[in-house]
Amino acid sequence: MDLTMLTKFLAPFLPFLVNLGSQASQEAAKKLGANIASNTGEIAKRIWAQLRPRLEKHPEALETVQSLAAKPDDKDWQNKFQEQLETLLAQEPALSETLTAIISDKGDHSRIVQNVNEMSGGTVITQVNGPVNINN
Repeated sequence: MDLTMLTKFLAPFLPFLVNLGSQASQEAAKKLGANIASNTGEIAKRIWAQLRPRLEKHPEALETVQSLAAKPDDKDWQNKFQEQLETLLAQEPALSETLTAIISDKGDHSRIVQNVNEMSGGTVITQVNGPVNINN
């Protein structure tokens, strides 16, 4: 599983998924627009449903998630989140299979196209179509 891609995919959804507060959630919802209600948003919710209870057991991981949710474009927090995922998947190899199954759920058998552009240090999702494919 490509944890870099998983992190880049999930990071923009984290402010919405972790409910940092009404202002942060509203800003995240505006940024994501229809994506949070789309199939892509549903995949993010399903991935988060698997990760959240496991990450919440580890204070350092939870702090990383909260910091990344506050600054989803921050490369340092993305790297720390990715390290937390690596540790978690090393401890629970079956979780990798579960996440792969969620990510591979083709639904209508179309493939995702996600163009990510870097602008002023921020990540902007410019196009998302179909289910997500984050596997190597």
